Amino acid sequence: MKHQKICVLSLLLLFFSSIGLAGKQSLGVFLASESNPLDVEKALKKDKIFSQFDITVFAQYKDFELAVAKVPFDIAILPSIYFKTSKDKAYSPGLQFTRKGEMHFRYQVFSMDKDWDIKRLGEGSIGFVEEIDRQQAKVLVKDLLDGKEFKRIKPVPRSQDLYPMLALGNSNYIMISPWVWESVKRDLVAEPNKVVTTLEIPYPQLGYLTKKGELAKGLKDFLAIGKDALEALGFDGIKGLEGK
Repeated sequence: MKHQKICVLSLLLLFFSSIGLAGKQSLGVFLASESNPLDVEKALKKDKIFSQFDITVFAQYKDFELAVAKVPFDIAILPSIYFKTSKDKAYSPGLQFTRKGEMHFRYQVFSMDKDWDIKRLGEGSIGFVEEIDRQQAKVLVKDLLDGKEFKRIKPVPRSQDLYPMLALGNSNYIMISPWVWESVKRDLVAEPNKVVTTLEIPYPQLGYLTKKGELAKGLKDFLAIGKDALEALGFDGIKGLEGK
């Protein structure tokens, strides 16, 4: 009798698996933005494509990393620098988000004191939203500024922390994406000085768990993401990667 119950249970599991009820694929989202993660999550779950996934949206890099260390997501939406600098290459990029048809953007560097200009970059500290670990960020900042280095890199967990860091003198410079800057500057008491813009870097990308290479075939479905879902993520388009 006991063996019969086990057999029946196994058959039921096979049946539910065959009709897609054994569990959804998972999707993790980490983007440095001003949006509330829960609001983004709700918006994505209303989308025809995203509704097929178990979705978790993260506001901070470390929270995403902790989650991935326990149970990796099948699909992930991440800053392009994550795909580029991740040591273990756990995720491979497949699709590119866009804004106004553009696939790339430039970070902007600001200072509060005019004395901290482009000539003094090497003497000062720079604050940035933590999207990768500190050591990787140091190399990335140098690459984006065409070889220029800062004395110290100061990561913050949220974009909302950047301006207070600069205003209070806890950092000589900040590096911020243009779309986050547009949101932040609305509430500024005093506008900082724009020092320099970086070299181009791709907008965030959608990728798959590298060890599950078969997932790459299904990424084309995401090209049908709806307008509202794209807007919730902060973009207006998605396309295949250049050269792929």
